[in-house]
Amino acid sequence: LGVTLFKAATGEVPFTSTDWFELARMHVEAAPPSLRKKRPALSKRFERLVMKCLAKHPDDRYRDASALLADLAEVDGKPPAGLLARWREWWSG
Repeated sequence: LGVTLFKAATGEVPFTSTDWFELARMHVEAAPPSLRKKRPALSKRFERLVMKCLAKHPDDRYRDASALLADLAEVDGKPPAGLLARWREWWSG
């Protein structure tokens, strides 16, 4: 999900290489580039959210979708209309 958010925000993926081994190494070891260096208009809060989604260690990522949704709702002070309700419905099955 972090890569999807990164791509949606910047139009680029966080890591690129023509060598698949190097690309895999980057995913495991390299820090993702700053969203705000690519798109300065993005909020620091949104950048932190995406970087948390891209964290290398699972304990550093969101524990579940509801935790991510809570932070996403705070990005601009309010959730997009209907988004939380749709996601809650989808996650609850």
